[in-house]
Amino acid sequence: MEDKSLQFIERFQEFPTCRPLSSWEQQVWLCDQVSPTHFAVTAQIKGEFSVEQLKQALAQLQQRHPLLRVRIALDEVQQPWFVENTAKIPLRVLLREGEQHWEREVERELSEPFVWSQAPLVRVVLLHSTDISELIVTCHHSIADGMSSWFLIRDIFQILATDETFFQPLSAIPTVDSLILRKVDQTNIPLQTTSDNPSLLNQGSGGKALVSPQPKFLSSTGAGTPLSHIRHRVRSANITPETTKLLASCCHQEQTTVHGAICAAFLLAIAKRMPLGQNPSEQLTNLNCFSAINIRQYLMPAVGEDVGYYVNGKQTRHSLSPNATLWEVAHSVKQQLKQEMVPEKIFSEILYSQESMATNPSVKSVQQGILEYFEPGLAVSNMGCLKLPQQLGPLQVEAIYGPVGITPWENKAVVGAATVRDQLFLTLAWPDYTMSTVDAEKLLQEAIHLLNTAIK
Repeated sequence: MEDKSLQFIERFQEFPTCRPLSSWEQQVWLCDQVSPTHFAVTAQIKGEFSVEQLKQALAQLQQRHPLLRVRIALDEVQQPWFVENTAKIPLRVLLREGEQHWEREVERELSEPFVWSQAPLVRVVLLHSTDISELIVTCHHSIADGMSSWFLIRDIFQILATDETFFQPLSAIPTVDSLILRKVDQTNIPLQTTSDNPSLLNQGSGGKALVSPQPKFLSSTGAGTPLSHIRHRVRSANITPETTKLLASCCHQEQTTVHGAICAAFLLAIAKRMPLGQNPSEQLTNLNCFSAINIRQYLMPAVGEDVGYYVNGKQTRHSLSPNATLWEVAHSVKQQLKQEMVPEKIFSEILYSQESMATNPSVKSVQQGILEYFEPGLAVSNMGCLKLPQQLGPLQVEAIYGPVGITPWENKAVVGAATVRDQLFLTLAWPDYTMSTVDAEKLLQEAIHLLNTAIK
């Protein structure tokens, strides 16, 4: 055992960031090889800064967050690991052409999958001008979630706005698999936790770490077989600060959430586009909604502002009548999510995922399992109210759009939502073969109309 420990330590020194993918990260990695899972978040920044300043900010962030420096490598038994690499974050710089330019560039970003065997698994696009610029951060979903992208954008903004800003590097944290309770007794007192972080490994006899040697990695192209022939389109809209505040107030009065209201608005807008049957029994439209939920606060210990994949997907089911109101549907979304978002259920899903990944499933079987388990008509990822100073130095964040991504359900609409400076920003992404741009814009405007009508 001592020899194996020495081998591990030697290899860990060679790769400061090196760990196996968690079961959820592995699922994402497998799905990505059939249908790309990367996503983008866009920030609109008012004020002037240089490309060189941005490069320096990206370099600092890459040193701060370990997963911004990794690629995925396979060991001798074909298991995926994150392995550190020195490659810089790619930066593509274009002259800004107008308000909708960023939408076209996000569409381009969605059409270009990552090669998972090449580091880093993040890239940045800058649409640059002396007055208004857009910053697009695109990440492979195995290394980041929507909140991770927000933390990156916020930190970039602070570095650009204030020369003296410096962020201390963060150490690698354990996987989600290691931040859950394995056993809980009848009084809910935790009995056992686990960790796969080398710095937290149990000590054996004589104080020597009992660990397995780090694997030898095999070469791989990481190309996969992504469905790159499917083109995704993106459109956006925003609600005024006054309306956003009124929406939040009405949600509080109606004892629901802004997330529930957003889901309800798009579910009802989609239902209006679907033909109803002739019989009274067919006057219901059955739609499911997939919500991406931040689980950082449920983990033990809770995860802070680290970049990583700390999100769980929950599906709510809705039978929508022609007379259904937005508040009725919003209540249904909230109540169904509330029942699912408890530590016991989250932890049991992670344990089930671990068991599934231990069988070494194929790429297509993982995707098929997800497709059978989730049948959404809509996917919504809401980053919530994002805190940021109104003005920092010469710069100001005018808008945040996203997350904008691709789901395994190729024919579904994906809605991203974020609130910054008391203003709600919405994005809609969809495969172009499912509806025209005109129909998508109508769907987006109908959802906003339903929100406006409900709060009046």
